[in-house]
Amino acid sequence: WKIFSIVYGISIFIFFLSARMGPIDFPQKIADRQQEFFRLQGGSEIELDSLGKGPVSYIKILPQAVNHVFFRPYPGEQSSLLYSFSAIESWFCFLVLILAIIFPCDSLHKILTSPFIVAVLFYGLTNYLLIGYTIPFLGAIVRYRIIFETLFLAVMTGCIQWKKVPLGGHIIK
Repeated sequence: WKIFSIVYGISIFIFFLSARMGPIDFPQKIADRQQEFFRLQGGSEIELDSLGKGPVSYIKILPQAVNHVFFRPYPGEQSSLLYSFSAIESWFCFLVLILAIIFPCDSLHKILTSPFIVAVLFYGLTNYLLIGYTIPFLGAIVRYRIIFETLFLAVMTGCIQWKKVPLGGHIIK
């Protein structure tokens, strides 16, 4: 985790440094992509502030980005049945996370220190944040995050000691 965190931090630094020194201005590219989404029309638009080039705008919008990809849609937010299923799916992911915290498996440390698992978690988190920063449509967020949500669920279900979960030992043998 230490090495991945250091590399991740350096990558974030280089990302913002590219705005001043690099041949490609990555923060501006992300802001431009967000503006492209703002120009689209859709039935599930949600409020999202505009990104700027500097790290301050990214920090300012971080709570919105996290809210959009981790918590939306809220139960009952949209009248569509598909959004209701997506809300249930989000709550199911939180339930699995809570089970992983309350009933950790014996090999939890080994799982969470595996370079492959750490890479999957950082990859998923990065893409979740990019989705949250750039996409102002609930339908698109739900569609785009599913791949990374599946990765998170795969890791989280592997971290649960199912035999200690009430009814879990009977369901999963």
